[in-house]
Amino acid sequence: MKDVAIFALTTGGLVQIQRITHERAPLSMMVVGRGSERLSISDRYDDFVYPGGGPVERFFGPFPKGGFRLEVSDPINSGDSWQLAAFMAHAVLADEACHLCRDVDEADTILCLTGLVDFDGLVGGVGHIPEKLHAARSKLNEWQAAGRSPIIVVPSGPDHERALAADITEGISVLAGINVADLGRDFGIPFGQGEIAAVEAVQPQPKRRRPWELVLMALVLAVGAYVFLSQPEPAPPPVKVARETPPPEKPPEIKPTVVKPPVAKPPPVKSSTVIPAVEKPAIPLAPAIKLPEPNIQVSAPPKPNPPIPKARRTPPVQELFTPKPTIPKPTRPKAVAAPPTTQPPPPPNPVSLAVLERHAPHGYQCEHVYFGKAQADVLAVPLLGPQQAKPSEGLSLCGLLLRMELGEMPVYAMVKVEMLQGRMVGTRHPPSDLSGRRLVKGRRDWSIDLPFLGTGPVRYRLTLVTSTKPIRDDRPADGGELKTASLLHEISR
Repeated sequence: MKDVAIFALTTGGLVQIQRITHERAPLSMMVVGRGSERLSISDRYDDFVYPGGGPVERFFGPFPKGGFRLEVSDPINSGDSWQLAAFMAHAVLADEACHLCRDVDEADTILCLTGLVDFDGLVGGVGHIPEKLHAARSKLNEWQAAGRSPIIVVPSGPDHERALAADITEGISVLAGINVADLGRDFGIPFGQGEIAAVEAVQPQPKRRRPWELVLMALVLAVGAYVFLSQPEPAPPPVKVARETPPPEKPPEIKPTVVKPPVAKPPPVKSSTVIPAVEKPAIPLAPAIKLPEPNIQVSAPPKPNPPIPKARRTPPVQELFTPKPTIPKPTRPKAVAAPPTTQPPPPPNPVSLAVLERHAPHGYQCEHVYFGKAQADVLAVPLLGPQQAKPSEGLSLCGLLLRMELGEMPVYAMVKVEMLQGRMVGTRHPPSDLSGRRLVKGRRDWSIDLPFLGTGPVRYRLTLVTSTKPIRDDRPADGGELKTASLLHEISR
């Protein structure tokens, strides 16, 4: 088995791809060593290996459901120059005769690669070749002194010319990468379905039938036609005659019987009831004869105490029943359930875009701003319309600050810049948390530089896409809804 050690050439030095495993994870990730924290570049690596998005699935797939875990020796925070090294590591993983080696001392071949890989396997340029070779100089010299003879692979064209012009130790090979298929053949790593997919499909020739098959088919058709034509015509269905239905008999009329209610008799009078006496007319009496009163003085006896009047009993018939007044008991008011209040739906998440100009301060140039030696003066660009910003101009204009306001509700957001005219630096590397796969909220800024030597006009469109579901390939997962905001801006220098 052939042991291969693969390194990615970066401006920060050589980064080894130590191991690649397939995991039951929804997204592929890039981590440092055996750790668990995803690097910020993991979303780009997921696009690189995702079916239909990158070349890994096309050349070495199909893969089971899940994602890859790629372990590197040092963090990679930006750029895409690691793609060629990652692709060759997947090629080694797919070849049963090769093994991706973690220990460099045990490796039979050491590959140091940099470059982009598109869907068809073509190698694209990346730039910064002298800086990358300078950062890897110490390791390259160490391996060369130990007799390891590493191989450097850079994209063909200007990158290859710059690599040849750099001061490299003798004995180190520098190869130009045009496409991954040629590199695989050079290193003895065969590719599978990628090369097969590139070959045009051969049209299958029509199958020629034998004569006896045609005779048998004609005989079957003739027998079928004879059987079909020899069948008698079916008799017409009998005509159904509707019979007259006699009208239904009228039921006999039933006369209602009137029942007289019984006459209620008055209740008998009880013996205990006292009938009041009838008053007779009074007979006038003769007037009384008044006699003279004798003059006799008699001492008046002491007045007796007045008798206590006895309570008069009312006859039972005249006894009146006076009901006692009922005092209503105080009742507690029943608790009335309040009608259910429906909470109003949350207000739509306000999403807005803005452009700010980054000018060199007085007494400084743009190169001081680019290299962090001076703080740029920031000026807001007014809007001419909902999707149009006022054109920017000025010799002191060094770059832009693209501002995205996402609101307070967490959403998945993806931002991109579409260049319509001219060019700017950094448009291919948006903020890692605006890749559409992380929940974000609040304000996000994206700093972009203008070319130092560029004098032509620049015209671009800034687009922000948000959704409540993760966004992949400009589409939300699980049927989520997309919301898009865009802004058009022009620059003249």
